[in-house]
Amino acid sequence: MLVLSEFAGAANYMPDALQVNPHDIDGLARTMYEAITLPERGNRSPACAGCAGRVRNRDVFDWARSSLQALERFTPAQ
Repeated sequence: MLVLSEFAGAANYMPDALQVNPHDIDGLARTMYEAITLPERGNRSPACAGCAGRVRNRDVFDWARSSLQALERFTPAQ
């Protein structure tokens, strides 16, 4: 099970991950405990596979391309 900081940019793309505020020590401990005590189920693996697919498709090149496209939309033509 993936435990991910809610401040990580990838958190938006990985709703299946357990998200945690890393500054909340008690919350982090509870989330880590939840992650290691989750029962082994078949539906846990597809969730992780879905996260991996989103990571593969949302790499730095995708981020750069979408950022430049957004800038082009708001940059006045010269």
